Amino acid sequence: MEGAVKDELIDFMYEFNQKVESSKGNIIYMKHMFTLPVLNVLWNMIGGVRFSYDDKKLHHLIATVEELSRTFDIGGNILMALPFLRYIAPKATGHAHHMKLYAELHHFFRVIDNFFLTLFMQI
Repeated sequence: MEGAVKDELIDFMYEFNQKVESSKGNIIYMKHMFTLPVLNVLWNMIGGVRFSYDDKKLHHLIATVEELSRTFDIGGNILMALPFLRYIAPKATGHAHHMKLYAELHHFFRVIDNFFLTLFMQI
């Protein structure tokens, strides 16, 4: 585990230095800068897989999870009091948007699941 963290730190520092050099003294956009290294360490420990820093699908996953957590009202919303409204007005209640985001997450993890199934079937 310690080796995985060290390897990820080396890769992260390389990517970070590349961003610093390419910024030429301008402001560096730090949003999601630390999300990918943490995910890589976790995925490496769980499944032995690392993602590339340029992986568009993973960046989309991170953005989807962020959007889902941003739009989800932890204190409750109208659907907590009147759950039947999700069938009557799914767009107005935000239910349709959440279902779209959940479908994207489901698709991403289904692809990962199929990858691991084919990998372990070969063993």
